[in-house]
Amino acid sequence: MARNHYTFINQASGLCLDAQGPAADWTPMTQHACTGISNEEFNAGAKLPDVVFLESRIGFRDSRFCVEPPGNTGIGSQVYLFGCLASIGQRWTIDS
Repeated sequence: MARNHYTFINQASGLCLDAQGPAADWTPMTQHACTGISNEEFNAGAKLPDVVFLESRIGFRDSRFCVEPPGNTGIGSQVYLFGCLASIGQRWTIDS
């Protein structure tokens, strides 16, 4: 069985994408020092690079909550966890 679990590190800051709370709607995502905790792991559902949904793996289990931007997006916009809806807003293009 293929594992499509990933940690995303900002190349400029060296920080990891991190869920700042429980698997719940509107849990904010931040950049945080990489520590290997479950809140830094995401199930992309496919081998990367690809266009994918990023499901959080809080507790090292698929949470059914995906990374989603707010309605108004732009540089510096806060992203959140929100129930995985398979909506276009929850799709991310991940390059190699």
